[in-house]
Amino acid sequence: MKLVFKNGLQSEFIENAMKEHFDHLKQKYPELKDAQATITASMDNSPVQAGADSYRVDVRVNGGRKFRTIWLHKTAKNFYEAMNKVFHVLSQKLARKTEKRRVTLRQRRRRFKHEAILES
Repeated sequence: MKLVFKNGLQSEFIENAMKEHFDHLKQKYPELKDAQATITASMDNSPVQAGADSYRVDVRVNGGRKFRTIWLHKTAKNFYEAMNKVFHVLSQKLARKTEKRRVTLRQRRRRFKHEAILES
């Protein structure tokens, strides 16, 4: 896992929080063991106009055994909110991709039911 900080956002707390979130996902989905991940944290603000800052978290997961490259980014007014959003969506995507076996079995059952109805 590679962490990248942009626009002076580097912090030990942020680094630890991102590592904890990603380690939790690795434990939950063993398919991530071989994958390479890059997590980028950045803070965007306008140099021309005063206003609230915008925090962005990008996650790119390459490879793994069961899925292709996943690229996500989320933006929020608070860094931790953006981080929670992106890891929540990543968890949902991984769940959908790893449940392929369950989905194919369900499709087979539906097909057999449909064929049985047509035969009778």
